[in-house]
Amino acid sequence: MGKLNKSLELYEQSLQIAKENDFLERQSYILFSIGRIYRRGGNLDKAWDSQSKSLDIARKCGYIKGQIRP
Repeated sequence: MGKLNKSLELYEQSLQIAKENDFLERQSYILFSIGRIYRRGGNLDKAWDSQSKSLDIARKCGYIKGQIRP
C-alpha cells in the first residue's frame, strides 16, 4: 500500500495546484485518477466519491473525453 499512498499524496498536491489555478479539466482528470487509486486499494466508497466529483466537473466545463453519451 506504500506506493498507492505516495501516489495519492502526489495527486492530492496536484489537485491543490489545479484548484488554485482554476484548471477544471485537470481537476477532473486528477480526481478520476485518485478514484482509481482508491479503487485499487479497495476503498470503493472513496473511489465512487472521487470519480463522481470528476464527472461533475467534466460536465461543468464541457470536458467529456471518455464520457458515455446517451
